[in-house]
Amino acid sequence: MESGKHGSSGRRAVLYRGELSNPAILSNALSPFFNYGKGFFETVLYDRGKLQLWDKHLERMRQTCGNFSIRLDYSEISEEKIYSFLESENLTGHCSRVKILYAPVKDPGRWDTVVIASPYTPPLKDFVLSVHDEVCDTVLNRYKSLNYGYNLHWRDHYNRMEHSDEVLFINRSGHVLEGSYTNILFVKDSTLFYTGKKQNYLQGIMQDRILQLAGTAGLSPEAMEEGIPLEDLKKADEVMLCNSLMQLKRVRKILCGGEVWRWERSVGKSTADGYSERLLNLLAERD
Repeated sequence: MESGKHGSSGRRAVLYRGELSNPAILSNALSPFFNYGKGFFETVLYDRGKLQLWDKHLERMRQTCGNFSIRLDYSEISEEKIYSFLESENLTGHCSRVKILYAPVKDPGRWDTVVIASPYTPPLKDFVLSVHDEVCDTVLNRYKSLNYGYNLHWRDHYNRMEHSDEVLFINRSGHVLEGSYTNILFVKDSTLFYTGKKQNYLQGIMQDRILQLAGTAGLSPEAMEEGIPLEDLKKADEVMLCNSLMQLKRVRKILCGGEVWRWERSVGKSTADGYSERLLNLLAERD
């Protein structure tokens, strides 16, 4: 693919404070962003000519800024400016990942906006998951902090050791909270279970969208207020992962403490296998 006019092979332009800029702006060695990973972000899917669920992402950004007393100029990341940026990067004809950073990039006293974009291809296969047995349960888990080192380390570790696609984290009760970059849901007897919203985890925009559509798909959503017990997950009819980019994916296998739990597709049977497909169809119709 061609580079943007401000980029060269592998280094595309960014939208910084609402203006096209060189990506080198992000390498300011004195900034809290560069030194400590201080900042937050939203990842938005650009598909079918529009930013998907943009209003929800902007709402979550405003909530985060309010909770951390951050002042941002939201005019710098208007839809019009982002669309113009995508056009300048030759990405309007592609399914793309649009990442919006808000961080003190140059000056510790000022929070900046930075938009980065790249082509995106959703994963095709059903997922294999590993379960990490170390507690990951802090208030910061509720926010899309730029400090994703813990998540990425364990995702990559289990990918190397167990060839899994994603890792699940647990809370102090030993119950599953979420994945390193996904939310987890499961179906049992036509009920769609998810981690209760009092828990310290990132309550995904796509998860909320799926819960809204559950009734139309023939499912009754139910929160597990203490997190998802591993024994309940093991007995599920169907397990799913979701996030704003890949939307919804089935889980084929979970690796947990030497055990292997499998969910094979049942061709031609009227079972829970149909729920993920129903939900995906509803997402395509509504969005």
